[in-house]
Amino acid sequence: MTGRKSQGNEGRWNKNSTHTVALQVEGSPTKGAVANGSVTLTLHPQRRNKWKFNYKVTLKFSDDTFITKELDGCFLTEHDPARTDPLK
Repeated sequence: MTGRKSQGNEGRWNKNSTHTVALQVEGSPTKGAVANGSVTLTLHPQRRNKWKFNYKVTLKFSDDTFITKELDGCFLTEHDPARTDPLK
């Protein structure tokens, strides 16, 4: 989904911890405009670390409707630091 970002989330995230990361939305996209979009996650694991995680993205629109994308069992490594998943 172009125009949404979250940066500056550096720091140590301990194993089995939970974090909420806010997205900065640029503009006022409609639900129809983003329905066929995607979510791209990029992490920067150190050395040979492998990040195993679940994620959930919830987009709320001005008409009080939502699009939610939730995935379990994801992983990223230093050699494969990004993944893109469709919102649908």
